[in-house]
Amino acid sequence: MDIINYLKNNIESPKGFIGHLPLEIITLETGYMKARLKASPENANPFGTVHGGLYFAVADTVAGTAAMTHGRYVTTTSGHIHYLNGSRAENDLIVETSEIKAGQSLLTYEVNFYTEDQILVCKATLEYYALKDITL
Repeated sequence: MDIINYLKNNIESPKGFIGHLPLEIITLETGYMKARLKASPENANPFGTVHGGLYFAVADTVAGTAAMTHGRYVTTTSGHIHYLNGSRAENDLIVETSEIKAGQSLLTYEVNFYTEDQILVCKATLEYYALKDITL
């Protein structure tokens, strides 16, 4: 099994907290991930829009997964998030992660959340520290 399939399996059949995230992988490549955040009433805050904590949890999960495509486990060192527009919890969102830098120790990623109409609703930047190699 290669690293990409290993990571897909861990997202699609996860254990623990990630199993509660309504994610569907669209594309996973080295340093890049695109996913769908599936609509659900459980995603809502009291006002009916997507809860900010869900945005951050999803951003950390997809960026961390993109970082691990380089073959090393990672741990989050920092994250910054900007909530730009509201999105109703009953609407799917596209989540796109792109690599800013993949150094030997630190890896940095940008995550954007878009509506189906390409409206940017949330943007995050996360940084990871590379740990030991992933053994398959």
